[in-house]
Amino acid sequence: MPTETSRPAPCLLDSSEVVLQFNASVGNGLSAAQAQERLAAVGANALVTTPPAPAWRHFLAQFQDPLVYLLLAAVAITLGVWALEGFNGWPIEGLVILVIVFANGVLGFAQETRSQRAAAALARLTATRSTVLRGGVSLQVPSAPLVPGDMLLLDEGDSIGADARLIRANVLRVQEASLTGESEAVLKDPRTLVAVTPLAERSNMVWKGSFVAQGNGLTVVTATGMQTEMGAVAHLLNTTPEEATPLQKEVRAIGRMLGIAVVLIAAIVVTAVVLVSDIRSVHDMVSVLLLGVSLAVAAERKLGVHEGRARRFERLAEIPFRSERRMMSVLVIDHAHADLRVIISKGAPDVLLGHCTRVRVGMQVLPLTDAMRARAGRRG
Repeated sequence: MPTETSRPAPCLLDSSEVVLQFNASVGNGLSAAQAQERLAAVGANALVTTPPAPAWRHFLAQFQDPLVYLLLAAVAITLGVWALEGFNGWPIEGLVILVIVFANGVLGFAQETRSQRAAAALARLTATRSTVLRGGVSLQVPSAPLVPGDMLLLDEGDSIGADARLIRANVLRVQEASLTGESEAVLKDPRTLVAVTPLAERSNMVWKGSFVAQGNGLTVVTATGMQTEMGAVAHLLNTTPEEATPLQKEVRAIGRMLGIAVVLIAAIVVTAVVLVSDIRSVHDMVSVLLLGVSLAVAAERKLGVHEGRARRFERLAEIPFRSERRMMSVLVIDHAHADLRVIISKGAPDVLLGHCTRVRVGMQVLPLTDAMRARAGRRG
């Protein structure tokens, strides 16, 4: 099997040469022993991701919120008054707020953990499987043990588990939007190219992470795991420092500006109440200060919802709206669900309903029935 540095671009070689270089057989594929030996040499066909943050960081992150800071300010006020009064009795208000803040953090951590487990279970259920020739027998196996030289059989609807060179194709069209951004499925042709072209124009190659939209074909695997084109993208994502998008920067700037405005308004309200009210005791003053904190908390909660949405999703790619497709889609990383990659679309209601299988009602996700679909279509 050739090394990565000595191997010419497979798109420039005849498919028979590629098969020969990988010491494979078009009719029989690899033997079980060959596949096991190569798997031990090159490793599993998987993308390396950054390790998840430890649980304690996720727990502390539940308290990194302006709303929590305001509530802690209220606690500080009540504890300060309690100290001024000589620690008489118990600071009930402060203790109640602390319990609420802690309980909210525990609840948020539990929900996030449950979501991460659900996302991991979903990833296991939807793990890519591939059809390969092993010892002349067609087998459907998980894509993780695919190795260079495997004969990969493609059929309509298959998710392609590795980069591969076409050997033969029958009206084979592959959807490569996740890698190249092309909205239309690409027609594949096993003929040898005369020069290295951009990925979207390498018609005799198929890529890990794409899927077969039409037709069928036979390919020989040329790269797996981090050696694939999708692996190169994953490497860039893992090594490139994460920067806020222009939208996130704008939302944060607006959030800071509005946050300052909220605090100023609350301070003005507190000052006005102090001037017009008959403040006779420390308790009266505490009540006024807590009123100001309550106003700030109520306003900050509204701001936090919008800023949280901007932080939750990280855009990777976009398929713009086209009249033929009647919808647009974006591929994003959902940071609220274990960095799961999801596609979010908007467009004509009848087109979107054709793709939908479930609907959210309140906090429940239910199967989308024909009756619901018809009702939603009438509203659209």
